Parts: sequence; structure tokens; C-alpha cells
Amino acid sequence: MNKSRQHIPYPELFQAFTDAASQQLQEQTSKTCHLLAKSAYEGLEESLLQRLTYATLPLSDLKFSAFFGQACKSERYR
Repeated sequence: MNKSRQHIPYPELFQAFTDAASQQLQEQTSKTCHLLAKSAYEGLEESLLQRLTYATLPLSDLKFSAFFGQACKSERYR
């Protein structure tokens, strides 16, 4: 018997990929913020923390860095 592939409408497929990417980004952001928080707690210099922040971001997504910096401020001193 020849089974045909199930057709998934484009909007649903796009939403599934978007949701997966969003979840992965949130998890990576959380992990990186905790790394930065730990580093700040252990006394690393601010300039090193900034370099770490930019090193973990895709170059094509520098606009995200402003949000990322704000999100990490609350994590640094926990």
C-alpha cells in the first residue's frame, strides 16, 4: 500500500518552527545569563562580561543584544 505524506499547511508549519526556535533561544539565553551571573559573582571584570555577552550572540542578531543585556542585569546579582 502506498502511503502519501500528510500535507501540513504552511502557517502551521511556520508556527511550529517559530515556536521551536523561540524555545531554544529562551533556553540558551537563560543558560548564558546564569553563566554571566556566576562570572560576575566570582568577580570578573565588566569588560570581560560584555565580551562574553557578544560572543554568545549571533552576529546577525545584534539588535537582540540590548534586550539580552537588560535580561542579564537582573540575573547578575542573584
